Amino acid sequence: MVQVDIIIARHGETKGNNRNIIQSAVVDVGLNETGKRQASQLSERLRNEKIDWMVASAMSRTMETARAVAKYHPAASIIRDERLNGMGWGDLDGCSIDKCKPIRDTVIKKWLAGDFGAKHAGGESLEEVNNRITSVFTDILKTAVKNNYKEVFVCTHGRLITVIVAALVDKDMQKMNKYKHTNCSYYQIRVDVDRGTIEDGKCDKLHFELVCMDVRDHLLDVNQ
Repeated sequence: MVQVDIIIARHGETKGNNRNIIQSAVVDVGLNETGKRQASQLSERLRNEKIDWMVASAMSRTMETARAVAKYHPAASIIRDERLNGMGWGDLDGCSIDKCKPIRDTVIKKWLAGDFGAKHAGGESLEEVNNRITSVFTDILKTAVKNNYKEVFVCTHGRLITVIVAALVDKDMQKMNKYKHTNCSYYQIRVDVDRGTIEDGKCDKLHFELVCMDVRDHLLDVNQ
């Protein structure tokens, strides 16, 4: 068995976050000034971690956040992986959450009731998102084992974090709403990797231990 720790952080605040806009993988914007401060404080919080490798979604806001964290981990390379992009909401992408909340909540309620195939027109289902989560974390763990990485930093998006933790830790995506997040908060998950299982592409069969959840005390002096 090989033990790997995965730190999963949400990106810093953007103008869209501040305006309560659904950004998903369609609206690609960088961090605003608050987001840059949050990323800096996340970097300070993680400066003594022994991060070996970094993986971020393909969006500018996650890459900016990862680069801030990399300040104290210059030997850790950063790669982009679009499988970590935010959940697609179809024609709701770019809309105000306040205006589209009734439509979005209808789909979310179906997910929480176990209908993981439900989705808004043009958007993704929870089942589709789970497939890419399983795929990307299988590859992350394969790479970690191959290169003897003990700690990996992953930067992704809010709703995706809740699904990741519920799917990997609880093995039950219906529990996703119990996991909270804010910009630049993070979760830490520990997994004992069985080489045979991971080579078969079955990371969802591994035991993922939740070490800490929604860590945000480093953000207390930042306006959110």
